[in-house]
Amino acid sequence: MRITDSQNGFRAIKKEVIQKLNLKEDITTIEQEMVIKVLKKGYRIREVPSHEYARKSGKSKISLWRDSWRYVFSLFRYLYFPS
Repeated sequence: MRITDSQNGFRAIKKEVIQKLNLKEDITTIEQEMVIKVLKKGYRIREVPSHEYARKSGKSKISLWRDSWRYVFSLFRYLYFPS
């Protein structure tokens, strides 16, 4: 499966599918958990192009250096120890 933007927060998921995923994350790694569990359970993903405008004010609170360990941990957790 080729996915170009797994971290984009826009999702359309059928109710019965989301209930079967048993999602655990409550931070930015939830997108990664969703993609891994959806593909492992054999469901399909279809990307739909979207356009996001540049941020007009404020600053992102996500820091690559501070938060990168979460993404690595989440990747291994759901690839090798799915629940």
